[in-house]
Amino acid sequence: MNKRSILTVLAAMAMAACGGGDLADTVSASTSVVSTSSEASASEAPESTTTTTQATTTTAEPAERADYTAALLTLEDLPFGFTTSAVVSERSPGCDSVIRDALGRPDDDLSVSYQETEFGPIVSEAIYLNESDDSAADRLNALRVGIDGCLTYTQDEIEYTYSPLAFPKIADETFAARASAVSFFGPITVDLVVWRDGSVLVGMVVAIIGDGYDPSFTESTVKLAVSKLP
Repeated sequence: MNKRSILTVLAAMAMAACGGGDLADTVSASTSVVSTSSEASASEAPESTTTTTQATTTTAEPAERADYTAALLTLEDLPFGFTTSAVVSERSPGCDSVIRDALGRPDDDLSVSYQETEFGPIVSEAIYLNESDDSAADRLNALRVGIDGCLTYTQDEIEYTYSPLAFPKIADETFAARASAVSFFGPITVDLVVWRDGSVLVGMVVAIIGDGYDPSFTESTVKLAVSKLP
């Protein structure tokens, strides 16, 4: 598999993953790679974590759709060198599209994707506005079941493995998982973080090829996204 194909795979995962779903943080359960929890503590976060983002559901009038569109990350929010990513790949149902199967495709006006170099990082974000808290919770359950059924799978001759990702709690529920693989060009890391604030779901994917991955970049990017939301 060539480098372009790998980046296409990562972009496809990113575009699918950021199509929001409510999730919960990082604690591994005996029968599940991830478990949902609204009581995650800062002590469960990775060592690189220095602060815990505490987002709360507002009691004010619900924000308009345009407010959420305006809150998406922009190139100005990211380090110098990022550009808009136009790589989109439709994938067949199954483990290589488990995230999109569970959460659906994000709307164009509520999703963005950026890429720094040919090896990444790819940063994708999407917001889903649901009719109710329950419908958001249903998406979370579908995602959890889907990932639990695809803990290890092969995609385009590369074997991926999902594992829990320690991450601070955001809003009502936060879910984080990491897909890891090894390629000719180096290790592949795909971090997925999705959180629920009432009926609003926000998803973030950070993906990269190579040894230069900095775990704190995922957390800092998510915190920035949280700070911009209505």
